[in-house]
Amino acid sequence: MALKFNDLAKRSKTSIQQKIALLEKEKLEIEKKNALFNKMTPAQKRVAIAEDVREQIKKEKYVPTSGVYVELNEFSVPEGQEDSLAEKQLCEIINGLPNCDVCARGAMFVSGLRVFNSLRVKDVKDYESLFYGDNILGSDIISPYENLFFDKKQTSLMEICFEAVSIDEGNNHPDDFCSTRISKKDIDAALRYGQSFSEDNDRLDEIAKNIIRNKGDFIIPEKYYK
Repeated sequence: MALKFNDLAKRSKTSIQQKIALLEKEKLEIEKKNALFNKMTPAQKRVAIAEDVREQIKKEKYVPTSGVYVELNEFSVPEGQEDSLAEKQLCEIINGLPNCDVCARGAMFVSGLRVFNSLRVKDVKDYESLFYGDNILGSDIISPYENLFFDKKQTSLMEICFEAVSIDEGNNHPDDFCSTRISKKDIDAALRYGQSFSEDNDRLDEIAKNIIRNKGDFIIPEKYYK
């Protein structure tokens, strides 16, 4: 009986040591990403985010979807694990899901988390709602974080471009997506740009490619202004 107790004690000690080692590894990875983050210019950060968006689309981890910012598919919290989950990085939770539905802004937000790993669950606005079946992250949640990388005009134009088909079908109005004042000329060009791609997947991929091509800026091609 003593032998069994000793074996159990050893296993428990090993389990604790493994958890400590895992936490130390995660800490080092976060520090490494933060060091890389600090060395990058703002434009380089946006390019890194856009490159990750394209990679996640190819892996089918992102499901480009009009009309939603971020929806965490198949997300649930085991009973009694709320406090433990609140301490985790949000990107760790998202990486463990089969995929998530995203719009253009949602994709940039999630990839910002993935690349720079810098937002804990408990730092998300009203994070407790995630524990009670609300698996959607809205504009009020993603805006403060995305503003670290993209200015409001760029996020608005990306959103208008991505949602262009639903706008064309009369489901929304361009002004619904403008968090800052944008000229009608820019709005119309963003609409034409987005409507040139019939599929959400292709439209989001093009937005990411545009940012990479323009070295960190989302710039609507001149031909869509004519």
